[in-house]
Amino acid sequence: MIERRRAMSTKGGFFDLDTPQHLFQKLQYDYQRILAAPGDRYAAMDFVLTATHLPNWIDNYQKDPFHAQEICRELANGSKHFRLKYSNIKNTKVVDQAFQFPGFDPGAFQVGHLVVELDGDSAAAIGLEVSIEDLAEKVLDFWAKRITA
Repeated sequence: MIERRRAMSTKGGFFDLDTPQHLFQKLQYDYQRILAAPGDRYAAMDFVLTATHLPNWIDNYQKDPFHAQEICRELANGSKHFRLKYSNIKNTKVVDQAFQFPGFDPGAFQVGHLVVELDGDSAAAIGLEVSIEDLAEKVLDFWAKRITA
């Protein structure tokens, strides 16, 4: 039987996730999932989608000078349109894949390493390729300096 608890009502946000700090905590959670399984496309997609929406929760958002936030935005938009139409991204790829994802547990089997091939200004700022872990770390570092508890 499900125990009933007193309901907390929120206005806005997503259930009780209603501050920039809450969304940043979700971003940190998604980052830990990426580190635990670098080939996990679901964790990577959750991370870039969350990162893409974080600026909407911030007053006076200033653009990320290192392009990592823009790369996340382009990946998120590409995921919803199912095609690559990027100005900063050349391609995405899975390298060193021994097993098909999601047929195997990414924490137990080698299901690949996710890499973003960069183009344009992002390639000049970051390099020709960036792993999803390194991209996520850059995004977290950017937001950690801008979001206070």
